[in-house]
Amino acid sequence: MSFCVLFVTGTAIAHWEPTDGYKMHFPQLPDPYGWDVLVTEPKILADDWECSETGPIRDIHFWGSWKGDDEGGVNGIWVGIYPDDRTGDYGKPASELLYDRLFSPAEFTIEWRGEVDQGWFNPNTGQYTPNDHDNFYLVNIVDIKAPYWQQEEGQIYWLAISVQAEGGQFGWKTADVDRYPDPYTGQHFEDSAVYDDLTVEHNWGELFDPVSYESLDLAFVITPEPATISMLGIGGALMTLTRRR
Repeated sequence: MSFCVLFVTGTAIAHWEPTDGYKMHFPQLPDPYGWDVLVTEPKILADDWECSETGPIRDIHFWGSWKGDDEGGVNGIWVGIYPDDRTGDYGKPASELLYDRLFSPAEFTIEWRGEVDQGWFNPNTGQYTPNDHDNFYLVNIVDIKAPYWQQEEGQIYWLAISVQAEGGQFGWKTADVDRYPDPYTGQHFEDSAVYDDLTVEHNWGELFDPVSYESLDLAFVITPEPATISMLGIGGALMTLTRRR
C-alpha cells in the first residue's frame, strides 16, 4: 500500500511545510509506520525541544490518529509549556508550568494527511496493537493569541498535550528518527518523550517503543508565524514511502 497525502494550496492557516520555518531544533516529523500513543484526557504526553529563535510561539502543529480508525470528535486541546528538569535519571518537565491553555474547536483544525499501516500504544497499561489503524491527521493550533514568549539562549522547553475526545480515543504520533535527511537530522533529540495523567503533581514516565524498547520522540513542530502554505514539501517526501510491514 502506497502512502498518499492530501494536497491543499494557497493561503491556509492549517498547513505547514519546511519552507514555513520553525522555532525549534528541527521539526520532528511523523513516522507513518510508527505508533500513536494515547493522549486522550486524562492522559498527557510531553516532549522536549530547544528554542532556536526568541519570540512568540504562534503556531503549534502535531500529528495523530484515532484508535482503530474509530473517528470521534475533539472538544478541546489542552497545551502546556514547562521548563526543563534534568535532575533524576532522565529529563522531564519541571514542576513549574510556564504556560497553559485549553483551545476550543474554533481555535484548531484537524486534517487528514495519509493512510498507512500504524500501531496503537497505551504506555500506562503497556498494551500495544500493531496494524491498529490506517488514517492519520495533522492538528494545527495557529495564530495563537497571547502566546508564550520563548527565549533562544539554548533554552529547552517541554510541550505537553492532552486531547479532550468524544466518541473515540486520540493518539499522538511518534516521530520518525531515522528516515529524513537534513535539516531533519534523523536523530533523537535529547530525552525520550514522557507520559502521565492530568494531576496536580506529575509522575512522568519515559516513553519507549513497546517492541524494540528504543526511546520514542513525538511528532510536532513549533513555528514563529501562522503557516500560510501547504504540506507539499513534506508530502512529496512521504509520497515515496511504501508499506514495509
